[in-house]
Amino acid sequence: MARNERGKHLDQSTRNHLSALDAFIKEQAEAYKPIQSDEFTVYDYIERMKEQGIKIGMSKAIRTMSNLIDDGVVSSRKASFGRNQMNFYRFL
Repeated sequence: MARNERGKHLDQSTRNHLSALDAFIKEQAEAYKPIQSDEFTVYDYIERMKEQGIKIGMSKAIRTMSNLIDDGVVSSRKASFGRNQMNFYRFL
């Protein structure tokens, strides 16, 4: 409600731009959010498989994560990790 009051003197075009800016900032905040306790990276997956005596390569691990996303078992988000951008995965 306060947001509507704040922008009532602005024309529709300006309000649309501000809404887009708000959405972008929200997206950026999500991207800079650190890895959560229930999230993992593809590197974590490869390492855990190695601990079980199964060696898989990066392309196989990425393909597996992609299939799990398609099946609705895992979700992912892009986020910054150090200087790199990577996917963080979470089981649903």
